[in-house]
Amino acid sequence: MVHLGTAFDTLLAGLRLSVNAALLITIAVELVAASQGLGALIWFAWQILRTTDLYVGLIAIAAIGIVSNVALIWLRNALVPWSTID
Repeated sequence: MVHLGTAFDTLLAGLRLSVNAALLITIAVELVAASQGLGALIWFAWQILRTTDLYVGLIAIAAIGIVSNVALIWLRNALVPWSTID
C-alpha cells in the first residue's frame, strides 16, 4: 500500500508540471487565436515591431512562470517537508 505522504508528494509534483504546461498552452493558444492576453500582446507587438511591448510580454510570462513554480515548490516544502522530489 502506498503511503499517503508519498502519494501527496507525487501529486504536488504533478500539479507543478501541469501548471507549467497549462501556462505554455494558454500562451500558445493566445498567440494563434486570441485578441487579448499576453500571447496576443506578443503577437501584435511582433507584427508592428514594437520591441518594448514584445519584451514586456515576454518578461511578464517569465515572471508568471517563475512565481507559480516557486510558489508550488514552497507549498510542497511546507506540506511535505520530507520530500525527495525536486
